[in-house]
Amino acid sequence: MVGAEAEHPTTKEEYLLGYCFSSAYIISMLHYSLGFALDDGRIEFANKAGEKDIPLEWALGPLSSKLPQPLLTTVVYQEKMLGS
Repeated sequence: MVGAEAEHPTTKEEYLLGYCFSSAYIISMLHYSLGFALDDGRIEFANKAGEKDIPLEWALGPLSSKLPQPLLTTVVYQEKMLGS
């Protein structure tokens, strides 16, 4: 954990450990459970979405997997406009 602590000195160690675990869990789930190759280019990770760099939150993930892309863009834009 020394490298992560050096890069993020103001982040609590418990959060760094959680990020580390979550990253390993996501990779394992995608590869071993869902069958994605480790070098599969179809999956991208991001903290923000759209032209307006709207912050992504965990609740938007399940929603985005169920909506067609044009509708998702509209929902994200409306969320930004309404201040939700």
